[in-house]
This record gives sequence, C-alpha cells and structure tokens, in this order.
Amino acid sequence: IIACIRLVIIYTILLFNVLFNFFLLGNGYDCSADIWSLGITCIEMYEGKPPYSDIHPMRVIFMIPAKQPPTLKDPNSCSTQFVEFISKCLVKDPKNRASASDLLQHEFIKNCKS
Repeated sequence: IIACIRLVIIYTILLFNVLFNFFLLGNGYDCSADIWSLGITCIEMYEGKPPYSDIHPMRVIFMIPAKQPPTLKDPNSCSTQFVEFISKCLVKDPKNRASASDLLQHEFIKNCKS
C-alpha cells in the first residue's frame, strides 16, 4: 500500500509540473507542453524520481510558477550536453522553448548511439 501511495504522489507531482504550463501560466496546450514534459521526464529517468517529489504536492502547485525551472540535483554527474538538453526543454516561456525539430538537432540527441 505504501508503494502505491508513493507512486500516486510521484505522478501527482509530475502532473503538476505538466499542468504548470497549461493553467498556472495560462499558456494552453500545444507541442511546447510536451517539450516541457520531456525535460521533466529526463530528470525523472536520470534521478529516479521527478523534481519536487520530496515536497507536498499542494506546496508544489505554488512553487512551480514562482521558482526557476527544475534542474538536475547534481549537473556535474552527467554530460553538459544532457544538462543543456534538459534546460532547453524547461524554458518557462513556451515561445522561447526549443521545438521538437530544434531538439532533434541538439548534440545530445545527435551523439546518442542507436
């Protein structure tokens, strides 16, 4: 039961990170919201949990618009290309956020081995 509760909390926080773009900033939904989600997912995959997962979800709702975008806890533990890729995904203003086409040309993606 505790594992299920923990999973619900983690996904609730992830959802708040995604909804941040739509409602809290009034941007609506478009492809740039998916780019934001990609950045959050990159952090979650690398660190094993989404940003702010150690903070109560109700507090996170108010933190996201007021704080800088989330980053890796230890950016020196991975490549600068990965850190830069995430930062391009997590630009608060969707008009300035990288597009999917831009990200496909990023060095992090180009250097990935298939």
